Amino acid sequence: MADRSGLGYALHVPKLIITCATVLITFLLGACARSTQPPRFELISARTAERTSEGVSVELVILGENPNGHDIELREARYRVSAGNNRFFEGVRSPEVTLPRYGRVEMILPAAAPLERFPANAQSLTIEGRIEYLEPGPFAEVLYDARLRRPAAPVRGTTKLTP
Repeated sequence: MADRSGLGYALHVPKLIITCATVLITFLLGACARSTQPPRFELISARTAERTSEGVSVELVILGENPNGHDIELREARYRVSAGNNRFFEGVRSPEVTLPRYGRVEMILPAAAPLERFPANAQSLTIEGRIEYLEPGPFAEVLYDARLRRPAAPVRGTTKLTP
């Protein structure tokens, strides 16, 4: 029979209990979440917002579509913007939008660059990235804030740049 009186055994039991409890809690929290289809995002236009001697700022209009029967709160957009093969912007922004159930919403993601990094003859812009969203459920925000579960949907596309 194994010796269960030593310090090693005393330290092993709490570790085992904590591991089992963590696995169980993760499983239960996942089971509480409703099934959510990811939202869809489409780049529909890009326009020059401002051009100065120092730089250029553009606004990319994104159409977000929610295929679910519940609202989806958008959290962070992580994206890169390029003109041709020249990436001039990379950043993280908050879309500050909630997609209504079975609805569509237009949102603007900004991009800016010093004049020397923005191609003078840019006729179209490309966006590549992802937009994180909050799933419904009592523990979704806890899991999101703890960085344990951060669902995201891709945003990508190319469109003509309107001056």
